[in-house]
Amino acid sequence: MKTINKLFVISSISLLIMSCSSDDDDTVQEAQNVFEKLQGNTYRQVETPDSCNDCEDEINYYSFSADNLTITGTELDGTCEQYDVIQIGDCSGCATILENSPDKFEVTYQMFIFTLKYTITFVSDNKVQFVFDSGLSEVTWTSNLWTDTIPDCTDYSD
Repeated sequence: MKTINKLFVISSISLLIMSCSSDDDDTVQEAQNVFEKLQGNTYRQVETPDSCNDCEDEINYYSFSADNLTITGTELDGTCEQYDVIQIGDCSGCATILENSPDKFEVTYQMFIFTLKYTITFVSDNKVQFVFDSGLSEVTWTSNLWTDTIPDCTDYSD
């Protein structure tokens, strides 16, 4: 009789634990990787000679989609001075993803004879840190989430 009571108590406790924990399992979500968190967002960074080794006064906007990074640069007066689209993924000439984890997104791409590397991490929900390594120097800057309209620099020419 004692064995039957023990089995009943163990079964009841197991059933209680399973019923309490099964609802919680459905609500647990995997942490998004950095690149997925960046997609659909634009980050704005103001460069000054004081904040960057060889920068001039300018504003850069970094817009992310599922397959590219678009960099729009303007002088402080709004004059367009840069418009680059860096394709990311499995294509010829695309930036290669080295790491895409919940903590860090790192890509490299070839520009002329240089291999350039961007490492991006989140400082907060609305702020990312970029580390740009050209092989000759490394620059770090922080950009804030930008929700306003960015300048249309698609007609930019040297």
